[in-house]
Amino acid sequence: HLDRYEPMPKHAMYIDISEVAEKKWEAMMSYASQCLYHGQNKKYVLEYIKSLNRSWGAHIRKDYAEKLIPRTPILTHFPELKRK
Repeated sequence: HLDRYEPMPKHAMYIDISEVAEKKWEAMMSYASQCLYHGQNKKYVLEYIKSLNRSWGAHIRKDYAEKLIPRTPILTHFPELKRK
């Protein structure tokens, strides 16, 4: 989901994609479905995706990241891993 204006859940995770970001963007632009809502504006779609990845990367001090939001906090399933 690419909406950056939603409130960020406390259990969001960021995965460093800096080493594979270029491949990700190339692959995304290969599929018309990734640009469906943006018509012929592939250049702008790509810049938008890059800016999101850059913004999410800043959360973990990396160049680019992907944001993952599990349905429930991961540690909910592993109470022994919670900090005391």
